Amino acid sequence: RPLDETCIIAEAKRTGRIITLEEHGPGGLGSMVGECLARAGLGVRFVPLRLLPEPTLCAGSQAYLCGRHGLTLERIVETIAALASPGMSTAIPGG
Repeated sequence: RPLDETCIIAEAKRTGRIITLEEHGPGGLGSMVGECLARAGLGVRFVPLRLLPEPTLCAGSQAYLCGRHGLTLERIVETIAALASPGMSTAIPGG
């Protein structure tokens, strides 16, 4: 599990914001990055976009299943736009 914590910390300090995106639930990349930010004591805006913690009880294409979990292009773009805006609110679309 190589994780470039130095890079994550540097970018968090530079931008004040971190987004992770993964087709995994809690315990994956988002959790690892969140723990890295916490260990570094950084109070940055962090949004892990990932699967819901509940098991998926349906079958379908990758696109369909990602959509069921809110991992759509539209949500990703909305989240980035919300974090990039100067007057960013504490609410993240779909979050």
